[in-house]
Amino acid sequence: MRICDDELLVSSIRQSAPKSEAAFAALGKLLTRYPTTLHAGSPLHSFVSGTALDETWRGKLQPNQQSLWATLEFYVALYAEEATELDPLENYIRLRDRSLQDSFDK
Repeated sequence: MRICDDELLVSSIRQSAPKSEAAFAALGKLLTRYPTTLHAGSPLHSFVSGTALDETWRGKLQPNQQSLWATLEFYVALYAEEATELDPLENYIRLRDRSLQDSFDK
């Protein structure tokens, strides 16, 4: 979610099994479409490779300003939402739908 704003691509990674061929294929598509550095210990690296998550990864990586994560942070600030129990992608979709509904209600 921190690399791009492509919901389908992010979903394809999330729907694949860790360390699977599907995860590697989705990672290849992601890095081909959105060239970036894959940092060791980041959640994506850990998911695809099966290595341990580096607990300090958030401090090392800034989200792309055109990413789903940046948009989620904007929606959270816009609606003054606290963190929810939802998965971040589900929360993004919920707030995106709320934003769309608000624009139709005007």
